Amino acid sequence: MPGTGAATGQPLQLQGAPNGMTRLNSQAGHVYRQQLSGNGPVPQQSRTYYDVLVKYFDAPPQVLGYQDDPSGRMAQVGFSATKNGAPVMAMLTVTGTGNGPATAFLFMDSPERFQSSMPAMMASVQGQ
Repeated sequence: MPGTGAATGQPLQLQGAPNGMTRLNSQAGHVYRQQLSGNGPVPQQSRTYYDVLVKYFDAPPQVLGYQDDPSGRMAQVGFSATKNGAPVMAMLTVTGTGNGPATAFLFMDSPERFQSSMPAMMASVQGQ
């Protein structure tokens, strides 16, 4: 059943990717990728895509932190949310070369597992 298991520390069970994103193979958690078609600085594209992404969740997520690279090539936002009634912890990372198209990666797992599953989720995007 979608969204079950998160409250007990079990792996997060989700069905369906956020609109336009492709699920990547990961040994833990859920990892999604999307090539963004926008232009402009990566931090701006990150904020724009986050505003679209929030509609995937049951209610607006709670932002836990935001950081962008001084070079303008990467931006990250960490947040907690619920999906199908289950709590999730997530990080959206947007990378690019500056002002051209960028790539968005979404990392998600249950709050109890997020920290321990992050290395495996990060490994799944190597070379993407």
